[in-house]
Amino acid sequence: TNSEPSQISKRNYMREYVMSLTLRVEKQEVSRRGENMENGVNRQKNAILLSVVGDRGTGKSWVIEHFTLGKIPSNRRPTISFRKFRTIIPLLGQTVDLKIFDFSGNTAMKRLPLSQIPKSQGCVVLYDITNHESFIAAEAWLQSIRAHGRFYLQVVLLANKLDLSKKRTVSYRDGSDLARKYNAFFVETSAFDMERLTTIFQMLLMSIRFKLAELETDHVCIM
Repeated sequence: TNSEPSQISKRNYMREYVMSLTLRVEKQEVSRRGENMENGVNRQKNAILLSVVGDRGTGKSWVIEHFTLGKIPSNRRPTISFRKFRTIIPLLGQTVDLKIFDFSGNTAMKRLPLSQIPKSQGCVVLYDITNHESFIAAEAWLQSIRAHGRFYLQVVLLANKLDLSKKRTVSYRDGSDLARKYNAFFVETSAFDMERLTTIFQMLLMSIRFKLAELETDHVCIM
C-alpha cells in the first residue's frame, strides 16, 4: 500500500541503523579495551550462537545457507530436526565465530528449539509474507522465545519471500506491529537478496555485541 515505506527507504534505514550501531559498539569496544589493559585483562568474546525458528516452508534454510555459504540451496528438502551452520564473520576489525542452529518447523519438533534458545544470544523468527498461517505461528514463536530466552536476547522478526510481494497476505504494518509488541527488530527480505541478508545479520550481531558490552560495563552476570 502507499502507506508502507518504499524498499529504498527501508534499505537506507537499515544501512543508517547499522552505521549508528557500529559507532556505538566501536566506542564501547575502545572503552572496554582500555579498562581491560589497565586491569591486565585481555578477553575477547567472539563466539555468538543464533537460533533460527519459524514454520516449515518459510525459507529458513535458504536464508541461512545463502548468508553462510554464499549460494542458494540446490534442493528444497525440508529440515527434519535441526541443522548446524558455522561461519567466520568479520565485525569491527575482529572476527566472530558464528554458530547458527536451523530448527525444523514441523509441529512434532517445535519443542526442540526451547532447549537451545536459553543458550542463544540472538534469535531469528521467520514467516512467509504470502502465508498468513506462518505469521500467526511467528507470534507463538516470539512468545516462547521471550518466555524461555535470556533477558538480553536480541531478536529479529524476519518477513521472507519479498520477491513474491504481489502474493502477499501479511502487510508490512502487521509485521512491524508484531515485532514492536515483542521488542524485536523487523525486516522484510528475500532469501535471494544477499546484500540485505548480510545487513540483517550484521545488524543482529552488532546489537548482540552492544548489549553484551553494555551488561559487562554494568557488571551484570550474563551466564
